Amino acid sequence: MLDARAGIVGQYWQRMREIFLSAYLRTLAYAVSEWGLPIGIAERYCAELVEAIAGLFDVEPSGRPEWLSDLPERFCASDADFALLIRELVESARADGMRLVSLDAPVDSSVRKYAKLMLSAHLVTPDYQFPDAADLYERMSLLMVTDTFELKGPPAEMTIEEASTNGESGNEVAVCSCLFPMPFGSWQGDYMIAGLRIPATYITGDAEICCTSAGIDLVKPENVHISQTRMWNDHWVPPHPKGGSTRCGVATMIDETVLAAAQERHGRELAWFARLQVWDRESEYGDYLESERTSFTAD
Repeated sequence: MLDARAGIVGQYWQRMREIFLSAYLRTLAYAVSEWGLPIGIAERYCAELVEAIAGLFDVEPSGRPEWLSDLPERFCASDADFALLIRELVESARADGMRLVSLDAPVDSSVRKYAKLMLSAHLVTPDYQFPDAADLYERMSLLMVTDTFELKGPPAEMTIEEASTNGESGNEVAVCSCLFPMPFGSWQGDYMIAGLRIPATYITGDAEICCTSAGIDLVKPENVHISQTRMWNDHWVPPHPKGGSTRCGVATMIDETVLAAAQERHGRELAWFARLQVWDRESEYGDYLESERTSFTAD
């Protein structure tokens, strides 16, 4: 109760929801039968209430990756060298020809009760200069799945021009985009808030989404898996701060040859943007306030 008053919210599944859901659906049915609401419009509203979609529902969260070690927690030190830690993290994650390009990881609650580390890879023009107070991000890509209710097939097209942002000079673009299927299935809401990142189409070219029990992969037409997105629960609990997410982790890896080819094709260099968000309060009864530290470094 004290945390709720201090700005902490929770992800809970309450039985009362089923009563409201039933009333909502019956209202739509009445509107169609008695008021002449077009069925297609009613169907679109109903689709928003789907509790799970095929593919994503089959993904089983794994344990926290071993390569993370205590790196997210080390970012929390007051004297942490972000540039050095970023390089250590990227090298630690490297395996089997795959390279880390996106990360959203909760910090161990014994170090910070509410905190998470985000890391994203960006392709920058040779003349790019990081602007003061910049906020780099991975653009969201909506994927309509109302015809199949299944997460599969080609991701939504996105051009490098649509996704790039300008710096003091030059520009940058994130390697990954944030996948958001519509509908997404409300049971997977905790993963949607954390963000499902996959390499963007301007990086991968022709590839299709393939969900397995291990996670979300991108697969080339010749059945070559070029990226993998993995999720995990890190001592998951429902409460989380406003503007944050529950204790879900998401990491995306890409085949190094695909990434190198994209760099050469677009004439860009690789760089990293890290953001550490911490929600803390000065006393046991105070409000939780968000603070953040960021760092931008070349590969």
